[in-house]
Amino acid sequence: MVAVVGLGHATMDYIGRVPKLAEWDADSTFMTEFATGPGGMTCTAMVAAQRLGAEASLIAIVGDDPQGGQVIETLHREGVRTDLVRVSKDTTTQCTIILVKEATGQRAMMTKMGPNVDPVLTDADRERMARAKVLHVDGHHVPVAVEAARWARQHGVLVTMDGTRLSPGIEELVAQVDYLITNASFPEMFTTMGDYDQAARRLLEVGPSAVVVTLGESGSHTWVKRRSFHTPAFPVDVVDTTGAGDVFHGAYVYGLARGWDVEYVAEFASAVAAMKCRQLGGQKGIPRLAEVRAFLTERGIRNPE
Repeated sequence: MVAVVGLGHATMDYIGRVPKLAEWDADSTFMTEFATGPGGMTCTAMVAAQRLGAEASLIAIVGDDPQGGQVIETLHREGVRTDLVRVSKDTTTQCTIILVKEATGQRAMMTKMGPNVDPVLTDADRERMARAKVLHVDGHHVPVAVEAARWARQHGVLVTMDGTRLSPGIEELVAQVDYLITNASFPEMFTTMGDYDQAARRLLEVGPSAVVVTLGESGSHTWVKRRSFHTPAFPVDVVDTTGAGDVFHGAYVYGLARGWDVEYVAEFASAVAAMKCRQLGGQKGIPRLAEVRAFLTERGIRNPE
């Protein structure tokens, strides 16, 4: 098993599938399906990597409430190592209520914020990272993420980042990243350049060796030093897109840890994200490795091994 470590965001999600949103004080609507479970950017990415066959560890903070306990318990059942998850005393875990439109998979999200504290890197964290092939971070706990990324790279560990928003110190973090995987809006926010190609190439100058922009149903586009390429999304019957980007990141981390080339990693991650969308919830539909290989083989895409 290849070892990967994630440092970042964990929440508790409550997800309902509805035909429509109810109007204020006017009517009600019935959920046709309901799910609960851990969510959050790095948390979901580590569940995806673990389910695909990695040995995943999570460094995150939850509150000392029932929701925090449920996050840890569920991750433990998945096989994700939770001994590095911190429990913040006298705080509550971040929770998100997500309503998913039946007809389209579109979402409305409402979030209660969680502990407003950063973890402090410990010797145990550094030891776990030293054994990993990849460290994955997001835009949370930026000063700690910068410290972790620097330490990881000094020890030969690849660093990936989920780029979704600007926050203080994010420029310093991007400079310490090997593979920057962003949503559609991050490149323009970071560079103030409206053109994707120019923005991605500017991001390459900051430090990453590859920039990947995820574009939802339009797939993803990857820029490396001397070339770029587009990877289409795989059409599936979409039930819920919650967590699809986070699952993409977890699958990408797994592919890098296996040493696959970037073209296949992008196809693999696209397939895993698409397959996840066939079920309600950010994590329930994440497939196992054998399922992904069968999915790709049916579409004429060969495994590099």
